[in-house]
Amino acid sequence: MKSPESIKEKASPKKAPKQNSTNDKEVKSFQPELLSSESDGEYGSGRESSGSVDSRPLKKRIPGSGLSKERLFLKQQEIMLTESVSKSSRKQMTFKDFLVRHSESKGKESTKPTIKPAVSTEDHSYSTKKEGPLSPLKRSKSPQKSVSILSPKSPPISVANAPSSSHQVEVEEENLPLANPHVGKEHPRPPLPSDVLIALAVRNLDPNNYYGASFSSIISFLTLHFPYYHRNVEECRDMVRGAYDISSKEETGKENYRIKASLVEQLALRIKSYVDRSNVTVRESMLFPGFLDVLVDRFSNGSKPHPAACFRPPTDSRMMAYLALVTLCPPTSVEHIEIFLKFLFPSLQSSLKMENLEEGLGTDPLLEEHKEKGQQGKYFVVKEGRYQDVLRIVRNFFRVKINQTKLKRSIYKPDFVNMLLPNLVVE
Repeated sequence: MKSPESIKEKASPKKAPKQNSTNDKEVKSFQPELLSSESDGEYGSGRESSGSVDSRPLKKRIPGSGLSKERLFLKQQEIMLTESVSKSSRKQMTFKDFLVRHSESKGKESTKPTIKPAVSTEDHSYSTKKEGPLSPLKRSKSPQKSVSILSPKSPPISVANAPSSSHQVEVEEENLPLANPHVGKEHPRPPLPSDVLIALAVRNLDPNNYYGASFSSIISFLTLHFPYYHRNVEECRDMVRGAYDISSKEETGKENYRIKASLVEQLALRIKSYVDRSNVTVRESMLFPGFLDVLVDRFSNGSKPHPAACFRPPTDSRMMAYLALVTLCPPTSVEHIEIFLKFLFPSLQSSLKMENLEEGLGTDPLLEEHKEKGQQGKYFVVKEGRYQDVLRIVRNFFRVKINQTKLKRSIYKPDFVNMLLPNLVVE
């Protein structure tokens, strides 16, 4: 049996002959794959004391270098790091600041370096203390405080918390008005002269300027678009009589008034001048301020072909009448409804008849006729306490996607839909 002294003699290292320093090409040719961790045995623990002889076969040595695998890898990484770091930061950062040896475990040591964490792990939500390179991260006792860009009062937004269309419909129905919002609302008198107002009415009622417009239809047009005259109907009638120089005794309501063709262009300039001068106040006096541009445009251009004229509304006259009754100022005459629907839907210019409307309105269980002294024609209102029911019927019908698509296709301007049925949720 060999003595310990003889073993010690054999294991004593000899000074390794000095080798030429490796050039850059040899260092760059080094492959990191050679650094895969191996068990103690042929290569031992992977350590190499200074001055020891590399006893491994030549084919297993790293070519062109007397350094160990780990040191050569570190040297290569240091060269690559110093090349990429800017001149200003090289003086402050060193390679040792970024690399650290892995902890030893049961006499084994991994040859792969690990990177130091950029921040201390004492109060971090995840800790890497005493864990190998492939060990799962463990949560520390003190969790990290999360930072939110939202205000403390605002709840977190997620797809799961997003309100569904059915929920939006429920919220919408809860907020429906119990009565017509135009009741009790006062609009100012329109700042336009009588000839401008009457010209707008006649031209929009008869875009082709063939037959003109009757006295009663002019009154209905003005009281529809300008609520001031809806509350002061007699004043409106006196204005029209004065413009045509007729007395109340001579007026029958069936007279037709038309604009002379030679005066259309002159009146168009006059209307545009007054509207431009008092645009804000004119809009304030209207039931729907967004209709003003259309009224002026239709006077100037007459009955030019409109794409909506090729498409009919997606429902019958009953639903259309409901739409008018929940939208216009009450009480609403049959002539109001007819003028309003023909204004909105170009395809109804020749097909909508007052007789059909009047017959349907008179038999509807949600409506009732409104009678007042001195009124001309039949007026209807929604029964007391049923306004919300009628409004819900209209909104539920037009919230269906296909119905709303057809509605926007058949109406004069798609923007009118939001004016008539604001904030309508489509299902």
